[in-house]
Amino acid sequence: MPIHPAPPTDLPGLVAAFTHTVQAVIDLGHRLHDDQWDLPTDCPGWTIKDHVAHVAAVEAHLEGIDDVPDPWGDGEPPAHVRHDFGRWMERGVEARRGRSGMDLVRELEYLLARRTATLGSPGLELDSIVPGVDAPGAGGPAVPAGDLLRIRCMDVWVHEQDIRAAIDAPGDLDSSAAAVFVAAAVRAVPARIARKAEVPVGDTVILELTGPVTARIGVRVEAGTGDDPRPVGTVLFGGEADAEASGGANTTTTMRAIDPNTQITTIKLSTSAFERLAAGRRSPDAVTYSVAGGDQDVARRVLGTLAFIP
Repeated sequence: MPIHPAPPTDLPGLVAAFTHTVQAVIDLGHRLHDDQWDLPTDCPGWTIKDHVAHVAAVEAHLEGIDDVPDPWGDGEPPAHVRHDFGRWMERGVEARRGRSGMDLVRELEYLLARRTATLGSPGLELDSIVPGVDAPGAGGPAVPAGDLLRIRCMDVWVHEQDIRAAIDAPGDLDSSAAAVFVAAAVRAVPARIARKAEVPVGDTVILELTGPVTARIGVRVEAGTGDDPRPVGTVLFGGEADAEASGGANTTTTMRAIDPNTQITTIKLSTSAFERLAAGRRSPDAVTYSVAGGDQDVARRVLGTLAFIP
């Protein structure tokens, strides 16, 4: 089952996906009551206002109009900051903490107009080199436009979902940005099943997203080789998984590749539950899923290893 709706692959489609999810964050900001801005979210240490601040900070950085110094110097950042990239992200949030939520919404509106104009520049193509996020572990100061847009679609959409979860306002789960996120997360599934979830060699895991963005991928764990003894995940069908994500194994498109004498664990969950897990926001105990046959413990281990973004 291919991912449906399919993620955009052309430049206009990616720009539209990006602008749509940024506009959704803006629209959510306009809906918030004063007492909602400081609500906690699934992102450790961040309030709703912090999410809007983060999106604004990154887009300002990409426009070259925001150079925020490290406020901690030789000191330690907040406890929820786990790595150098997180420290960089926290700088932009910290610099905006004294401002009101609506002030941040207005800043983001201005930045969206700037970004839309920049991304609509004549001659810009998917492989055009554009300014990227110049931060540790973020890909470098210059990247192809298509790669940057996919990253920004995923990042902003996850923060949009953080805000929605905090105020119990589900939405945009069938958007183009959602499809971009699902495609990237599914590509990461085979390696996680084989090398993080400790699924026994020979066993198969089928992961099915029931919607609104739907996808289905089957992965069989196989033994490594003498050069690399680590197990690999062979993609049997579905999804958008590529050879790199599956450990370099071949891909087939039929259920006949599954050995009926081995264990098959089928996991079903919604797009929303998958996003919360793949974004590292919740544990398997905090989302709803079902297991049809196979091993409940294997299913829990697989779900617990889906997180793929910093």
